[in-house]
Amino acid sequence: MRDIGARFTDVMSAIDAVNAEDPNLVRIDGKKLPAEFVYGHRMSQALGRMDPDASECLQISARGRHIGRWRMPRRGLNALGAPDAALPGADSDA
Repeated sequence: MRDIGARFTDVMSAIDAVNAEDPNLVRIDGKKLPAEFVYGHRMSQALGRMDPDASECLQISARGRHIGRWRMPRRGLNALGAPDAALPGADSDA
């Protein structure tokens, strides 16, 4: 059986792999990157600032919050029906 740390790393890598397929790109420091890949990493960073000792379950939840989100068109609205906000610090003209 794999140890818990290796399974956690595998799960985070799997989330990143899916989100790296996002065809929607954002420009970060001059590089074009998949939007949901960037979002997942930003959520992990935010969680790390808020709760440096967050459980693995919470870390996975934060990273995978938008996993594969581009696959389900939402027509510019979030789950509550409000307009989506752009990713902070990202240029929308990627």
